[in-house]
Amino acid sequence: MLGRRGHEVEVFTGSRSATSSTNDGPVVVHKIGPVEPPEFFRVVEQLFRQRHTQRPFDVIESGEYGADASEIVKQFSALPLLVRLHTPTFFISRMNRVRPPLLARARFVLGAVRRGTAPKPYWNLRPRFDREYQFTVGADVIATPSRPLGDIVSAEWKIPRDRIRHLPYPFTPSTELMSLEPPAPRDDVTFTFVGRLERRKGVLTLAEAVPEVVRAVGNVRFVFAGSSCGSPRPGTGMGDYLEDQLAEYRDRVSFLDFVPYERLPAVLSEADICVFPSIWENFPCVCLEAMSAGRAVIGSNAGGMAEMLESGACGSLVPPNDPVALAEAMIALARDREQRLRFGQLARQRVLEAYNEQVVGTEQERLYREAIASAARRQHP
Repeated sequence: MLGRRGHEVEVFTGSRSATSSTNDGPVVVHKIGPVEPPEFFRVVEQLFRQRHTQRPFDVIESGEYGADASEIVKQFSALPLLVRLHTPTFFISRMNRVRPPLLARARFVLGAVRRGTAPKPYWNLRPRFDREYQFTVGADVIATPSRPLGDIVSAEWKIPRDRIRHLPYPFTPSTELMSLEPPAPRDDVTFTFVGRLERRKGVLTLAEAVPEVVRAVGNVRFVFAGSSCGSPRPGTGMGDYLEDQLAEYRDRVSFLDFVPYERLPAVLSEADICVFPSIWENFPCVCLEAMSAGRAVIGSNAGGMAEMLESGACGSLVPPNDPVALAEAMIALARDREQRLRFGQLARQRVLEAYNEQVVGTEQERLYREAIASAARRQHP
């Protein structure tokens, strides 16, 4: 987007293979490796320094996650910095934390006390010891793709809410997605989930809703498409775990592995309703992809999907971790084909109007200019 708008862009990213640089028109991509993610912030500074010496940069953008540009900012403090929130480590850890049974927790704590290694409780931790916080709070501009993430970061890190600007990502739907026809009438209704099979994506909630949907509707199918992560059962992948949980409905449930982007239109063409009941999402592109395909979406109201679906104007929203509410929304749409078609049409139009490059590009340039002006004031107060 920025390249097409006349800007020169360089991207620095980690790699598990050797360091390389490639040109794609006005965009240069530097892959630095081999490097493990936690060490990227250290090794990126040297290559950045070389490029900055050859042709100085005007502004830096970095995510807060991992504080990837923190060493660069330390060495080049005069450079304007825009930090765009992805989702901080503290919040990801909180969402993915699975509380063990009370007896197991008690044994763990007592054992740690006996060894003299009792863990510090999370409520004693403070943002000032968090490298991601330190990096973010020092930025010239802080931006968030979704307003709810800005609310969370503001509350947890005590950053004034008006410091955090709203800046969604641009999204240009593929021709293949936009050319999909509305789902044809058929005897059964297919619910499709696309994404990693992990707790944060709400797949456990979806599995809990399946029996009630089957009882209420009858002719339904469920497709889980995505790579498997850990499950509540140690040593068992989430896909295998869900298959066991839904064994009674084996003839109605299908599991696909990771779906490459080029195969996504084929998967969505078979869907009547897409279901994304995530515990949390910042800016879920899979939701925009389903909307672009003209499919009705049932999404979580925790995070960016609520904005994408205009607070329920062009799709259904349910609270996270609520299988009853999810089942009710699934049953209602399964019984109302006209509403499914309306949601699909409105969702497709929403993507084209709200996330196009003209709208997002204009705002992103404005925030870069704001960061540049802020850095100038820092240098010459």
